[in-house]
Amino acid sequence: MSITKTTTTDQITVTENGSVFYREATRIMEDGNQISQTYHRSSISPGADLTNVPPQVALIAQATWTPENIAPVTQAVTDAIAVQQAAITEAAAKKAEAEAAAAKEIEDAKVRETAANEAKAAAEAAEQASKAAEASAKAAADAAEKENARLAQALAVAEAAAKAAADKQAFDDAVAAAVREAA
Repeated sequence: MSITKTTTTDQITVTENGSVFYREATRIMEDGNQISQTYHRSSISPGADLTNVPPQVALIAQATWTPENIAPVTQAVTDAIAVQQAAITEAAAKKAEAEAAAAKEIEDAKVRETAANEAKAAAEAAEQASKAAEASAKAAADAAEKENARLAQALAVAEAAAKAAADKQAFDDAVAAAVREAA
């Protein structure tokens, strides 16, 4: 019992524009009887690389490819490359534009963050100044209250002294009157 595998090119077709289509048949044989067969189809355009193409396909391609049918394919490839290059250039420009916009947004965010931090620091400084002013005002009010109490006490002493002086004068006047009357 012997099993073999063979691959042969069983169809070759050349189109009007010079494209070459070919089919390869892979057959599995056992003792001379075919037990399996599969197909693989391929194509090549005028001017393509013929390195890995079956030899009979390469010979037919070389014989049928003329400058007239190679030129449109070459032009189509050139045009496709130009379109692709233009798309790449446009995409690169859009990417650069987007990166610039993102960088500006980041810079703007940093500016906003700096402004917010400065505003926060100013608010904290204002709060500290307010607390210091409040403490200073309380100290001034306490000092004024103490001064008022001291002045009220001094006034009470002065009033008592004035009353005592008036009482002494009245006493002295009464004594002098009593002494004048007794004399």
